[in-house]
Amino acid sequence: MLAAQKIKEGEENKIPSVYGVVTTGTAWRFLRLTDKRVDIDTQEYYISNVPKIMGIFHSIISSGEGRPRLPS
Repeated sequence: MLAAQKIKEGEENKIPSVYGVVTTGTAWRFLRLTDKRVDIDTQEYYISNVPKIMGIFHSIISSGEGRPRLPS
């Protein structure tokens, strides 16, 4: 995430937030990097709840330059 942020800054194409996901394949956790602040969703989402995981991805993708809330 930090590398993506730095590359975009170097291109003078700064983006407000970089999103990331960490997964074991069965458990998922989402993150957001804005400037030097990292927001980590403390909840784990399990593959048995695919609609929730896809909803989070949809929120990130459809946000454009907005800042979708990480689930709480």
